[in-house]
Amino acid sequence: MPTKGIAPDLVSYTNLVNGLCARGELDKANGYLVEMVGKGITPHFSVFHALVMGFCNAGKHEEGCGVMEVMLSKGVVPHLETWMYVVAAACEDYSGDVLDRIIMKIAREEEWRRSTRIVQAVPLLDDVIGRLRKSDWRRV
Repeated sequence: MPTKGIAPDLVSYTNLVNGLCARGELDKANGYLVEMVGKGITPHFSVFHALVMGFCNAGKHEEGCGVMEVMLSKGVVPHLETWMYVVAAACEDYSGDVLDRIIMKIAREEEWRRSTRIVQAVPLLDDVIGRLRKSDWRRV
């Protein structure tokens, strides 16, 4: 596109990143996410979700959590399913019952929905990361 004088836009980046994620080319897709953000383009939720899901499923938990942090910093609120991938990846040693309780706690207490604002999301992310580091999830 650039060689023909056409600048990629939100739609072209979204299709490119989602397609690369579907093919398992996560690092390349993440490079386009970085490029997008660097150009001041705020990615669609699906771009972040595809990368979080892909990295977490591939066992690249740090990368998945890093994408989630970028997502929140850009004001894009994760859906409950995105949280599920991050929590499951970070808490892989826990039983399904514990993970279900964590997800229900996030959903119930914070009432996550598309209209959630970034100022509401950041404190929960800090809390989630702090608890994960302390391995305190069994008491949730």
